Amino acid sequence: MSHPSDDPNSEDRDRLSGWKEIAGYFGKGVRTVQRWEKDYNLPIQRVGDKSDIVLASRKALDAWTAQGSPKPQEAPTVQAPSTARDTTAMKRRSVAALLVIAVLAGVGLVIWRPAPLTQRTPRVVPADWKVMGDQLYILDAAGHETGHHLFRGLIDGDSYYAGDRRDGGKVKITDIDGDGEDEVLFITYVSSHATDGALYILRADGTEKLPPVSLSKTVTFGAQKYYGPWNPQRVFTVPGPSGRPTTYVSFIHSRDFPSVLFELDRNGQLVGSYWSNGYIETIARTTLQGRPLLLVGANNNEHESSSLALIDGWTPHGSAPAIDDKYRCRSCGGDEPLRFIVFPRRCAARAIKGGGALTKIWTDAGGNVYAVSGEGKRSPEGYLPSTLTYSFDSQLRPLRAEFDLGARLLHAQLEKSGSVDHPFGPVDASEAFPLLAWNNGRFAALPRATVSLDGK
Repeated sequence: MSHPSDDPNSEDRDRLSGWKEIAGYFGKGVRTVQRWEKDYNLPIQRVGDKSDIVLASRKALDAWTAQGSPKPQEAPTVQAPSTARDTTAMKRRSVAALLVIAVLAGVGLVIWRPAPLTQRTPRVVPADWKVMGDQLYILDAAGHETGHHLFRGLIDGDSYYAGDRRDGGKVKITDIDGDGEDEVLFITYVSSHATDGALYILRADGTEKLPPVSLSKTVTFGAQKYYGPWNPQRVFTVPGPSGRPTTYVSFIHSRDFPSVLFELDRNGQLVGSYWSNGYIETIARTTLQGRPLLLVGANNNEHESSSLALIDGWTPHGSAPAIDDKYRCRSCGGDEPLRFIVFPRRCAARAIKGGGALTKIWTDAGGNVYAVSGEGKRSPEGYLPSTLTYSFDSQLRPLRAEFDLGARLLHAQLEKSGSVDHPFGPVDASEAFPLLAWNNGRFAALPRATVSLDGK
């Protein structure tokens, strides 16, 4: 280990600031020297209100290292033998003495080498997280901290909720590169209008495993150009055929409606792109007659409602169709989805002057597709109070629509306030359809299906 010479007249030269400098002094990793502090009393000074600033003295570290050095062993004195029998005995004693010296030398080496370098530590597995201020804390299954990452003003702790733990939230724990160790994928977020958001890929100890992922791209919808940088919004993982999940990330424009979905490869690179004229809220994958398909649920600004796109293959590509040129991407490239369906805007959404969102998609073993269309004002955790679940066959032909209890409760509130002019019933059932499907450059109504008002 090569150290800079000490200058007794300079405290700055003797001081090491931060875990990276301390680890670099030993030529080891940050986690190793942190473990030395915990298990072997590595001399570290902690300062600051939260003791989150670490300092160390080079002299103190050298002294700590020297404590483990072995003292030289003294070889035993052997006198010359006077007889043949003595000579044989001497040889035996000499062999035994050499064996003792060898054993002592081996023990000395074991004593001298720091134990952390010869012992394998248990694997640290991230299982949960919490955000306090501008710092992310990574936790194991028992709730113990495994590491942390300071973002210095790039995040706002009040903007992260329990809802971000579900798929499509701002934080995801997954094995992105298939090395057997989970990473923490974390979206920095201050507000929807910020322009410095990025997706961080962190180890369990909070250090960066791959460079932050960001998007700076210019696209054209209609006659309007939308410039980057774009803000990452959601992280999704979908089980893959090999058992390793595939990761997707969506980005939104900081000022307006465009949104885009990418696949995130094992090296943290963005692959493919599907452009939407509303925020992308949920995704799912399925296989139909051996053909891989990607389902994308989003807002739809042209119709002030929600949309479902069926994309050929599992890598995003193309863009959402639209009648109004304002909502059609002119520079995104690629083809249109295999199927594109727009859901109706119902009375509750009109009453609150809002739109809809497709919040969940899944499939069953028979190839049927289920989509949850929500409306109402979002809770702080991102949930919508009123939902209507649609079921489709494998060709995305509607089979059934079912209102949930939240839809009836929201309608009762709006009726009481005078925002809607009818009791919950036949009018709402009629508004569940028609669904509009894109076909040959225009939207056409799909056949109506059964509607359940009471969830039965």
